[in-house]
Amino acid sequence: VAYCRFRFVKVIRTSFFHIVYCKVYNHYCAISDCKSREFNGVFKAFALKYSPEISGLFLTNGDMAGVLESIKWDGYEMHVKYFTVKGRRWATGVPESAAKSTSIPAARFFEELAAKAKAAITVRYAATPSAHSGQGTLVAPRGTIARDCRFSVAVGAGALFKIMIPKAIRLSRERNRRIDASAESAGADEVEPTVIRFGKKIFGNKDTNAHCVDIIADMPDSSISKYHVNPHIHLSLVDYTDGSSYDIWVLASDQLTIIPQIRASGASLRRLVNYVFERIGEGRVEKYDN
Repeated sequence: VAYCRFRFVKVIRTSFFHIVYCKVYNHYCAISDCKSREFNGVFKAFALKYSPEISGLFLTNGDMAGVLESIKWDGYEMHVKYFTVKGRRWATGVPESAAKSTSIPAARFFEELAAKAKAAITVRYAATPSAHSGQGTLVAPRGTIARDCRFSVAVGAGALFKIMIPKAIRLSRERNRRIDASAESAGADEVEPTVIRFGKKIFGNKDTNAHCVDIIADMPDSSISKYHVNPHIHLSLVDYTDGSSYDIWVLASDQLTIIPQIRASGASLRRLVNYVFERIGEGRVEKYDN
């Protein structure tokens, strides 16, 4: 494990964070003891400076559910105490957002999100000993997990570092490997497309196709050109953050295909895939099959 220390000064407050390299997973983790909002602002500024060489991971609803359920291994039940979500309103293409306090089991919370077609943005959790297993070997964790793979912990750092963060990396590793391979193939003779399979019918008629195109057109710091909207969708998208460009095809009701063009980065493609997951629907990133 390698450590790097960075120092930021704003007015009279000094903020430190450490970047830890984990050789087992080939990932970096930034750690700080400052307030969550302060850390988020400071680290995002650092990451943007080195983008696209540095890019963050993102977690799906399923990933976050898996991370919170992983604590059962140590004899705890996880409950959601507060959350912010973003929904999808197909009638207008405008996302519905909400924040709410609650106290329900994590598994039920994510089942309800799936039924309501909402994407979790932040989830505040608290673990309690399972009625069948008694006290776990680690202190019951309490903290927050976010879609941008950001964690905060109030109690139980041991469970966070030993169980939850490794689980988050494992759950997102294959998806990120496919995304990076696809981005790296940009401009090659044989480009490797990114395929999102939703597992249910998303597209199929003129109205839903048009709403999908409008949603993609709303992606920040990007622009699209429309070639076809009905009966199939064909768009080109340029990401102004780093100049990445893609062709986007919808040829099946449950599938969206993203084809990198001359230039693409893993950071940009991750941003696009996460945007599709948030605004259109979550799915699986799969290998393109002729």
